[in-house]
Amino acid sequence: MTADNPSYLNNWLNADLSDITYGGYTVSADPEWSTTNLRYKYESRYERKHKAAIRNKNPYLNFHTSNFIARREVVINNPFNEQITTYGYEDVLWGKKLKNANVSITHNDNTLTFKRNESNEAFISKTEEAMKTLLTLENDMKGYSGVTDMAHILQKTRLLKTSAALFKTLKKQIRRNLTGNKPSLFLFNIYKLGYFITLKSRQLQ
Repeated sequence: MTADNPSYLNNWLNADLSDITYGGYTVSADPEWSTTNLRYKYESRYERKHKAAIRNKNPYLNFHTSNFIARREVVINNPFNEQITTYGYEDVLWGKKLKNANVSITHNDNTLTFKRNESNEAFISKTEEAMKTLLTLENDMKGYSGVTDMAHILQKTRLLKTSAALFKTLKKQIRRNLTGNKPSLFLFNIYKLGYFITLKSRQLQ
């Protein structure tokens, strides 16, 4: 993250703050990465959702810890879950905790700029770790994760193990695409779900 706006700090000093205020982020345009870098393609695809007007429609679900200001007593009274020691979903779970505690979250467009992107291989590895983290938080993430919600539907309709078995046959081929020079965002979403339901299927054995 980079503070490209020279007025970034002044904007925070003059902002109308609530208990927690999230400034969001933008994605730096880079034609070199537009077709080859999975993380860049992913962030760019969903960049329009980063606008404050959209984030404020669902302020807790759209909260992230990349660029926010919080009142000191809010953080003291609502600490992060220190049992989460792996990558992924800690900020999403904290957003849900804040909602349950009636802590107000507002959003503005005092953004930071997302500039650096890791390799496709590194991004996939981080995604796999995040899915492992998500599995440990599954019961707490209802309604806050499309992956867990879809996995629940597959389990309820008794298609979870069949879907996991199908993913197993396609995993290497999909991963080859995602780590290559023309990664598909559609396949990335399939990979996330497939990896998660594989973990869950093993858990249920």
